Amino acid sequence: MPEFENIVEQYAAGIVRYCYNLLGCFHEAEDAMQDVFIRAYGGMGGVRDPGGLRGWLYRIAYNVCMDALRRKKRAKGLVDAAKAALEDSRPKHQGISDELQSALNAIKPADRALFYSRAVDGLDYSELAKIHKAPAATLRKRYERARKKLAELLKEE
Repeated sequence: MPEFENIVEQYAAGIVRYCYNLLGCFHEAEDAMQDVFIRAYGGMGGVRDPGGLRGWLYRIAYNVCMDALRRKKRAKGLVDAAKAALEDSRPKHQGISDELQSALNAIKPADRALFYSRAVDGLDYSELAKIHKAPAATLRKRYERARKKLAELLKEE
């Protein structure tokens, strides 16, 4: 399906970056991106608005990452040793200092997802509303609270 290949080429980099920012591990982000496009391929018939494709893909990515984080939390005892080893090999996110990355890791995953979607990927609130299934006004408030929390965390460091 050449049309789907074009969609993958167009959105893969943004989706893997988004997943990496939520999951904190490049290999997990690549796996998540593959899951996103597998789910998207299966659900392409249900897309009514081609203009909403980006938001739809990010919504799938959000769900895939939140599922992965829940699984990771359940298996935390087993993952701690492996995580320490992965932290040393983790690539640095371009343009984000270690202090900011540390502060971002300290906030809730849903708020971190919102922050990355808005600040890094530049999604507008109407797209964010589709991704997070919440009103745009609620997301604006959550985004502002996340920014304040990050500012507090950065002042502490």
